[in-house]
Amino acid sequence: AVELGRRYIHTEFVADPDSPAVEAVAYHPVAETKRLDAAGLTESGEVHVALEAERTNNDLKTAAPADFDTMAACGAAEAIWVVMDRDGGHAVLEALNDPAEGPPRVEKTYGNTPPRQFTIDTAGCTAMYTVTWLAKHDDTPTRLGATDTAAH
Repeated sequence: AVELGRRYIHTEFVADPDSPAVEAVAYHPVAETKRLDAAGLTESGEVHVALEAERTNNDLKTAAPADFDTMAACGAAEAIWVVMDRDGGHAVLEALNDPAEGPPRVEKTYGNTPPRQFTIDTAGCTAMYTVTWLAKHDDTPTRLGATDTAAH
Protein backbone atom coordinates (compact mmCIF):
# COMPACT_ATOMS: atom_id res chain seq x y z
CA ALA A 1 0.00 0.00 0.00
CA VAL A 2 2.82 2.40 0.82
CA GLU A 3 4.59 1.80 -2.51
CA LEU A 4 1.32 2.18 -4.43
CA GLY A 5 0.77 5.45 -2.59
CA ARG A 6 4.28 6.67 -3.36
CA ARG A 7 3.78 5.86 -7.05
CA TYR A 8 0.42 7.65 -7.00
CA ILE A 9 2.12 10.76 -5.61
CA HIS A 10 4.75 10.52 -8.33
CA THR A 11 2.20 10.12 -11.13
CA GLU A 12 -0.31 12.70 -9.93
CA PHE A 13 1.99 15.34 -8.45
CA VAL A 14 5.69 14.93 -9.28
CA ALA A 15 4.99 14.24 -12.96
CA ASP A 16 2.65 17.26 -13.12
CA PRO A 17 4.68 20.32 -14.19
CA ASP A 18 2.19 22.59 -12.37
CA SER A 19 2.74 20.84 -9.03
CA PRO A 20 5.44 22.04 -6.63
CA ALA A 21 6.20 18.39 -5.71
CA VAL A 22 9.52 17.28 -7.22
CA GLU A 23 10.06 13.97 -5.39
CA ALA A 24 7.88 11.14 -4.05
CA VAL A 25 9.37 9.29 -1.08
CA ALA A 26 8.30 6.53 1.29
CA TYR A 27 8.60 6.74 5.08
CA HIS A 28 9.41 10.43 5.33
CA PRO A 29 10.26 11.61 8.88
CA VAL A 30 8.30 14.69 9.97
CA ALA A 31 8.98 14.96 13.69
CA GLU A 32 11.28 13.33 16.21
CA THR A 33 9.24 10.15 16.42
CA LYS A 34 6.73 10.53 13.58
CA ARG A 35 6.77 9.79 9.89
CA LEU A 36 4.52 9.84 6.87
CA ASP A 37 4.06 6.58 4.98
CA ALA A 38 4.72 8.53 1.77
CA ALA A 39 5.20 12.16 0.84
CA GLY A 40 5.51 14.43 -2.14
CA LEU A 41 8.28 16.90 -1.39
CA THR A 42 8.97 20.33 -2.85
CA GLU A 43 12.35 21.54 -4.06
CA SER A 44 13.02 22.92 -0.56
CA GLY A 45 12.01 19.63 1.13
CA GLU A 46 8.63 20.78 2.38
CA VAL A 47 5.75 18.29 2.34
CA HIS A 48 3.30 19.14 -0.44
CA VAL A 49 1.48 15.77 -0.31
CA ALA A 50 1.16 13.63 2.82
CA LEU A 51 -0.01 10.02 2.54
CA GLU A 52 -0.98 7.45 5.13
CA ALA A 53 -1.59 3.77 4.34
CA GLU A 54 -3.94 2.66 7.10
CA ARG A 55 -4.82 -0.89 8.02
CA THR A 56 -7.86 -1.50 10.17
CA ASN A 57 -6.90 -3.16 13.43
CA ASN A 58 -7.81 -3.01 17.10
CA ASP A 59 -6.06 0.34 17.73
CA LEU A 60 -7.69 2.18 14.81
CA LYS A 61 -9.56 4.65 17.06
CA THR A 62 -6.22 5.88 18.40
CA ALA A 63 -3.92 5.22 15.40
CA ALA A 64 -6.02 6.93 12.70
CA PRO A 65 -6.53 10.18 14.67
CA ALA A 66 -2.80 10.24 15.51
CA ASP A 67 -1.93 9.78 11.83
CA PHE A 68 -4.48 12.47 10.91
CA ASP A 69 -2.85 14.88 13.37
CA THR A 70 0.61 14.10 11.97
CA MET A 71 -0.55 14.81 8.42
CA ALA A 72 -2.43 17.95 9.45
CA ALA A 73 0.64 19.31 11.26
CA CYS A 74 2.67 19.09 8.03
CA GLY A 75 0.59 21.78 6.39
CA ALA A 76 0.50 19.75 3.17
CA ALA A 77 -1.80 20.82 0.34
CA GLU A 78 -3.03 17.21 0.06
CA ALA A 79 -3.52 14.62 2.81
CA ILE A 80 -4.30 11.27 1.20
CA TRP A 81 -5.36 8.06 2.93
CA VAL A 82 -4.90 4.63 1.38
CA VAL A 83 -7.09 1.90 2.84
CA MET A 84 -7.26 -1.81 2.11
CA ASP A 85 -10.91 -1.85 0.99
CA ARG A 86 -14.25 -0.04 1.19
CA ASP A 87 -14.98 -1.35 4.68
CA GLY A 88 -11.53 -0.18 5.77
CA GLY A 89 -12.26 3.29 4.43
CA HIS A 90 -15.48 3.48 6.40
CA ALA A 91 -13.71 2.19 9.54
CA VAL A 92 -11.01 4.87 9.22
CA LEU A 93 -13.64 7.55 8.67
CA GLU A 94 -15.57 6.32 11.72
CA ALA A 95 -12.36 6.41 13.81
CA LEU A 96 -11.73 9.99 12.67
CA ASN A 97 -15.34 10.94 13.40
CA ASP A 98 -15.47 9.22 16.82
CA PRO A 99 -11.88 8.84 18.09
CA ALA A 100 -10.95 7.15 21.37
CA GLU A 101 -9.67 10.50 22.66
CA GLY A 102 -10.03 14.12 21.68
CA PRO A 103 -12.39 15.88 19.32
CA PRO A 104 -13.66 14.46 16.03
CA ARG A 105 -11.17 15.02 13.20
CA VAL A 106 -13.87 14.90 10.52
CA GLU A 107 -17.56 15.64 10.78
CA LYS A 108 -18.85 13.45 7.97
CA THR A 109 -19.58 9.76 7.69
CA TYR A 110 -21.00 7.97 4.66
CA GLY A 111 -23.22 4.95 4.06
CA ASN A 112 -21.90 2.59 1.40
CA THR A 113 -20.04 5.23 -0.64
CA PRO A 114 -16.68 4.21 -2.14
CA PRO A 115 -13.86 6.01 -0.27
CA ARG A 116 -12.68 7.77 -3.44
CA GLN A 117 -16.06 9.57 -3.49
CA PHE A 118 -15.76 10.95 0.06
CA THR A 119 -15.89 14.75 -0.05
CA ILE A 120 -13.73 15.72 2.89
CA ASP A 121 -11.32 18.60 2.64
CA THR A 122 -9.54 19.18 5.90
CA ALA A 123 -5.86 19.47 6.83
CA GLY A 124 -5.50 15.78 7.72
CA CYS A 125 -7.73 14.28 5.01
CA THR A 126 -8.35 15.55 1.50
CA ALA A 127 -8.81 12.20 -0.27
CA MET A 128 -9.13 8.48 0.41
CA TYR A 129 -8.51 5.59 -1.98
CA THR A 130 -8.58 1.83 -1.71
CA VAL A 131 -5.53 -0.24 -2.62
CA THR A 132 -7.58 -1.86 -5.40
CA TRP A 133 -8.51 1.52 -6.91
CA LEU A 134 -4.88 2.70 -6.79
CA ALA A 135 -3.65 -0.55 -8.33
CA LYS A 136 -6.14 -0.22 -11.22
CA HIS A 137 -4.92 3.32 -11.88
CA ASP A 138 -1.21 2.52 -11.50
CA ASP A 139 0.52 2.42 -14.85
CA THR A 140 3.95 1.64 -13.40
CA PRO A 141 5.09 -1.76 -14.68
CA THR A 142 5.84 -4.26 -11.98
CA ARG A 143 9.26 -5.80 -11.91
CA LEU A 144 7.85 -9.08 -13.20
CA GLY A 145 5.77 -7.29 -15.82
CA ALA A 146 8.77 -5.27 -17.02
CA THR A 147 10.84 -8.45 -17.33
CA ASP A 148 8.05 -10.22 -19.19
CA THR A 149 7.65 -7.31 -21.60
CA ALA A 150 11.38 -7.11 -22.31
CA ALA A 151 11.51 -10.84 -23.05
CA HIS A 152 8.88 -10.68 -25.80
